[in-house]
Amino acid sequence: MTSISSRGLIVLAEDDVLMRRLYVDTLEEAGFSVLAAADGLEALSLLSRVTPRLVILDIMMPKLNGIETCERARKIIGNDIPILFLSALDQIVILRDCLAAGGDDYLIKSNSIESLIERIHTWRRHAKRQGMHARREKLLQDLNAKLGSAEHDTS
Repeated sequence: MTSISSRGLIVLAEDDVLMRRLYVDTLEEAGFSVLAAADGLEALSLLSRVTPRLVILDIMMPKLNGIETCERARKIIGNDIPILFLSALDQIVILRDCLAAGGDDYLIKSNSIESLIERIHTWRRHAKRQGMHARREKLLQDLNAKLGSAEHDTS
């Protein structure tokens, strides 16, 4: 049985072995307990057995991508646990899809690992997360409006 650190448990899904090891090692050095999965299906299996403080999903994974994993994860863990996306993709349409699937935050992999840890601490401090769903919906509305106006500008 995994002992959970005082900072809490993180479930991480990342298909790249080297990146997964880097994230796990760095997060554990920062005081978190991490359960890692190589794909979305493994992540869902973990989420059906444990309740983490936070979930981190890569977008492009085999078997089940991060966006589909997020949609299914929300049915397992509800809306009170933050889900962060890590991806090399930096398109606004992808960000919208992540939020629509139930994601709460989005980091580009080229950001420093310190940025990831800072973002995790930010979400951990939000002990009362009742506003997460409303925040996500507002961001989604703003992105859809921005994407809608961008489409009209190119017409």
